[in-house]
Amino acid sequence: MKRMVESEIADILNEKLQIDENGIDLKDNLHVDGKISGGEIVEDMKGYSFEAASDIATGITITYAEIVKTGNKLTLAVALSVLLPEAINLGTYIGTFTVPESVGDLLVPFNLGGTNYLDVKDTPYASSGVSTVSSKSRLMKHTSTQLKLNIRLENFVANTQYYGRYECTFLLSDNLAA
Repeated sequence: MKRMVESEIADILNEKLQIDENGIDLKDNLHVDGKISGGEIVEDMKGYSFEAASDIATGITITYAEIVKTGNKLTLAVALSVLLPEAINLGTYIGTFTVPESVGDLLVPFNLGGTNYLDVKDTPYASSGVSTVSSKSRLMKHTSTQLKLNIRLENFVANTQYYGRYECTFLLSDNLAA
């Protein structure tokens, strides 16, 4: 009996689904009572990476870096610990995210002064007290596969511990304005 039920379920699924090395495609409407689950929500991340800058400014530690693509969205995140030995005012290169060219081609930059930016924003950094400082974060499209992150270090009090997180999500779709 069990083998007959399993066979009937397999036949129904084969009518509704096409399963191959590219995944599962739904061929028809599928009605489910109860639960349906999958192994992962996050897609295969081959071709995605983050490489920290080798010459990152003294006093900056990358505590977390991640890049995740789910469906038609790409999220980049970097958390930093900042403890500067002296008050400085300079921009510093944090690192490079690498994405597949097919994803990078969907990221449309804006050009300011000859640089292709994907994101420019203020990122708050909190100290061990309740005070915060804001730092300019800039994500640049260096090539169709390389995205470079820079931050501007200013208004940080020397010998004070700060923590901050840069995060940005992009909608990956064809440019409807083109």
